[in-house]
Amino acid sequence: MGEAFEDAFALLKIREAMDPRAFMEENDAPGLDRLGEILNNGPEDYSANVFQDAILEQMLDPSNQYDLTDAKTPTLYRAEPMADYGKPHFPDQFRRGRFFSPQKLTAEQYSQYQTKNDRGPSYVHQYELPVPFDDESVLQVPTSKYGLSIRGDGFDIDDPEVARMAEGNDYSLEEALKAIKRWNSVYNGFTPRSNEQHLETTESFRNAGWDNIVWPETASQYYYPPSAASAFGAIDWGAKHEAQYGNRKDVDKYWEPARNVLMEQLGIPERDSRQAMGKHSGFPQWANWHIGDEDSAPKYQSDKDPYLPDMKGKTRRTDYHNFSAAANIAEQSLGLGDRYDRS
Repeated sequence: MGEAFEDAFALLKIREAMDPRAFMEENDAPGLDRLGEILNNGPEDYSANVFQDAILEQMLDPSNQYDLTDAKTPTLYRAEPMADYGKPHFPDQFRRGRFFSPQKLTAEQYSQYQTKNDRGPSYVHQYELPVPFDDESVLQVPTSKYGLSIRGDGFDIDDPEVARMAEGNDYSLEEALKAIKRWNSVYNGFTPRSNEQHLETTESFRNAGWDNIVWPETASQYYYPPSAASAFGAIDWGAKHEAQYGNRKDVDKYWEPARNVLMEQLGIPERDSRQAMGKHSGFPQWANWHIGDEDSAPKYQSDKDPYLPDMKGKTRRTDYHNFSAAANIAEQSLGLGDRYDRS
């Protein structure tokens, strides 16, 4: 009875993040404690310890998952400036057209962006969506994969969502296809700035019965990859690619336990044999745009204290010097000599 209750509760809420010290004490994967060294780019950069702490924080927070959560009432996060364009914000009060994310790391990136652009300080707040993401009131934008990136795709005229848009608005299929593409205009920056604009932009979606639209943010994946995902890319594709030719299998095997830890914690489903996450591809970052009325809005979790995130070392685009660092760590640890020694 107790186990069944705990299993059911796990589907409702995001679990608490594990303590990094306890995790490292329990885990002896080679190189796991040196991931920060891979991302450090020299004396003018954040220290390897700063990157290491950021990687562990992101990796151990259960909200930071590759795929959309299947929780029945998903936990969502939102960056909320204390004042925006001269107007105070009240995060516990309903406003139309707010954006949320099921990943804490995505909300933290928006907090940093808002604070840097004089819209802050911007705090991260926690909410709860009253329905799962596979509910009929949630429009999930079609996606495709590029390497391990997940990108939003366009709708086709034969898609059932287009037929639903047509039925809900008495549109032809051609008109419905044009209307449903408006999500992409909003994603590209044409966000309604008033209640009237919001209602006009979203009317056809709401007529079709949708209160939320969910998509992966391609630009965030590419320009602001989380450090934990970039560390994975460096030891997944990068280290093997940059190792001395005769050492490649050994280097790849050395990083296998740490790689498996990152995959398990972040929900990364597979390796990428052709490119590196954090350089060529990105870690999916999910956005939920609430377009409905107050009764369908994510509920503010007043018992969860908002916080101003410390973003030091939390994002990093990688390149071949980072992959070389990962290869060097493995080769030195295996006693294979200096990787630049060709003798």
